[in-house]
Amino acid sequence: MPKLWRQFPNPEQVSLPLDELLVKLQAPDLASRALGLGAFNALSQYVLRLAGFPLAPHRNHDRDNLPVPVGKVGMVGYFCPVIDRLTDQGIAVLVLEKVPERVPDRPLVSVTTNPRDLAGCDEVMCTASTLINDTLDDILAAYGQVPDFSLIGPSAGGLPDAVFARGVEEVGATVYPDREKLLYLLANQDSWGKAGRKYRIRREDYPGLEALLQRAAAV
Repeated sequence: MPKLWRQFPNPEQVSLPLDELLVKLQAPDLASRALGLGAFNALSQYVLRLAGFPLAPHRNHDRDNLPVPVGKVGMVGYFCPVIDRLTDQGIAVLVLEKVPERVPDRPLVSVTTNPRDLAGCDEVMCTASTLINDTLDDILAAYGQVPDFSLIGPSAGGLPDAVFARGVEEVGATVYPDREKLLYLLANQDSWGKAGRKYRIRREDYPGLEALLQRAAAV
């Protein structure tokens, strides 16, 4: 964020062509890639809206909504509220973390630095920040296919064709249907979450980019 602010100290005065933003997805630095991913996600949300694709509500990750049986859930990135809901129901969680000291010691939660350990999990939830730091392919390749691999977080709001092709089963992200409320919260340095609605897309429910474009063209 500080690097982006130095590049764009007055963001309200910046208007870059979309193609210049999208090409930043290939930039070597994280700040530029984050900006490129944000542009891709915004374009993706426009296509989804234009095509009228329904965004299903996200799962609460209570036991009724999890695959059966659930013995252990793997987590790439530490999502404390989700871990709270899982452990409250007696579900064990394995967190993949490069710096394990960041994960507090708590019952039913274990930590690993080796992606291969996720192979023993019944479900894996992975932070979408792996799209920015370019580690998703390495994580997927480290342990092979698991029954249910989800890519979650605000950065997962792009069209999911590429990640579904790599074996991801579900993406979960946030849409902001009320632009004015979002701008108000940002202006007051309040939480974005109050303006957002979490959703998920399962691979079997997604028609693909070509079908979306056909639907959008028919509008």
